[in-house]
Amino acid sequence: MTDPLAVYDVRNTAFTSLSPDEHAALVTWIRAQDIDPEETLRIEIYDGSPGFVRVTQVVRNEAGHKTVDLELNQLKRGEPFDVPIQSLPPVGPWKGGDAP
Repeated sequence: MTDPLAVYDVRNTAFTSLSPDEHAALVTWIRAQDIDPEETLRIEIYDGSPGFVRVTQVVRNEAGHKTVDLELNQLKRGEPFDVPIQSLPPVGPWKGGDAP
């Protein structure tokens, strides 16, 4: 597999430094891919025919609460899954996405 075009991860400063307009555009695009941005911790963007995103979301316990990985002191991440995309996000890898 080739390297991703961009990686958007809630832990990186490039993602958190998006302007409000860029962040809103990215969230709108994520929702248009039928991905819940409130549950998503990481998205890797892959170009191709078709392109896809590899999504990592938070793990919830039986009561529906987000779980924490105590060893890493961060939200527990689920197994990544792939979602086909029809277009690349409006915020490209040169702005907001970390190099893979």
